[in-house]
Parts: sequence; C-alpha cells; structure tokens
Amino acid sequence: PISELTANNLQEVINLAGSLTRVSTIAAQAININTLLSAISTAGNSKSFSAEFNGAQLSSDNLLRAVNAAGTNTSISVNTAQAANITALLQTIHAAGNTKTFSAEFNGAQLTSNNIQQALDAAGTRTSISVNTAQAANISTLLQAINIAGNTKKFSANFNGAQLTSNNIQQALRAAGSNTSISMNSAQSANQSTLLELLDIASSSKQFQANYNGGMSNPSNLQQIVSRAGASTTVFISDAQGLPIANILTLISSAG
Repeated sequence: PISELTANNLQEVINLAGSLTRVSTIAAQAININTLLSAISTAGNSKSFSAEFNGAQLSSDNLLRAVNAAGTNTSISVNTAQAANITALLQTIHAAGNTKTFSAEFNGAQLTSNNIQQALDAAGTRTSISVNTAQAANISTLLQAINIAGNTKKFSANFNGAQLTSNNIQQALRAAGSNTSISMNSAQSANQSTLLELLDIASSSKQFQANYNGGMSNPSNLQQIVSRAGASTTVFISDAQGLPIANILTLISSAG
C-alpha cells in the first residue's frame, strides 16, 4: 500500500532514475508528508517526479507544502478538485505561481459555485486546469471558464462521445482560445456528422482530440475523420489491434 511506502524506497528509485525516467505517485495524500517531501527534495531540479493528490481526501496543508518544495522537474496535481476546499486550492495555485508545475482536474458533473473559474483566474503560466465529464457541466459555466482562460491560461475539457447533448461541445470548441484544448473520448459512439462538424470548427487553429476504441470503430468512419482532420486535430486510437491491418495502414497513409 502506498501509505506504507518508505522514504528510503522512494528515494532509491528516484536516485536510480535516468533522464528519460519519470517516477510518479498516486494517492499522494496517503503518503507520510515527510516521506513525500524527502522524495521531492531528492528529485531536486534534475529528476522527473510527479505526485497526484485526491482533492476529496486532502488533510492539513500537505498539498501546499508539496508545491512549495517542488523543483523544476517535479509536477504536483490534484484530481477531484471540485471537492477540495477552494481557499486551500487557491492558496496552492498562488504558491505555484509561474514557476511551479501544478494541475487541477474538476469533474464537470459535480461543479459547484464558481470554483473552477476562481482556479483559472488564479492560475499561473505553469498551472493547468481541466474538467472531465464536460458533457455534464452547465454550458454557461463551461463557456465562462473558457472565456477566462482566453489565450493565456492552460485549460482543457474532455467530453464523452456517447453522452453528448445539444451542441455543447461545438460551443466549447468555437469559444476555445489558443491554450485551450477540447477532447472527446468514446468518439466512435458520437454521431459522425457531429464529429465532422467539430473538425471543421477546429480547422487548423483549434486544439481538438478525438479518442477512438479501434475494436469498436467503423473503419470507414475513421478514414473519413482522419482525412478531414486539420493540423491541430489529433485522432488517437486505442486497442488498434481491433482494426484490420489494412485499415490501419490506410489511416497512417491518410495522416501523412
């Protein structure tokens, strides 16, 4: 269990890590804070290290302490950020400023008040704010967040292609600034005409990503999407072995 992780074990792993190795910990709120701070200190500015906290389980000021201790190659993140105390979260974001790498992920189905907007307002240049389950978020709340992000804040929103309603994702993509990315998982479940419309909106200037499950995708639909995609659009296929190799080769050729 991560709660039983010893300082020596974690430090040994970090010490052995080469320049292309990243050491990461999840459920960082369960790690003894002194163990975590020792690991961050060992990473310094030369080792790649990341620690992810659960916003619903934060205690004390451990998240803030981790951010304050972080070196240039250490990233600190918090998921379930909508459950975190907003005062503590904003204090952490301010501490991150423009020098620490920090990210906070909110669940779009559980947004309350204007917490995500406050987080974006406070975000520095190395802080990323994201929302998952974005199809469940109030569209006005989401558009306000995108507007605050503008062209200077790092923001992303992920929609589930099987649960799209109205034209919310199209509105989000139209409003997106240069540092905002809009993505869709389960894209194979979305209406093909909706996807084609999104590709046209994105063109070559908006950051858009469509994530497909290869074993559940129609090869013809995929071919149409890849052929239509602009320079700023990414088409990602998981379980690609579920597609015939001939189709995969055709998609690769179309991507160029």
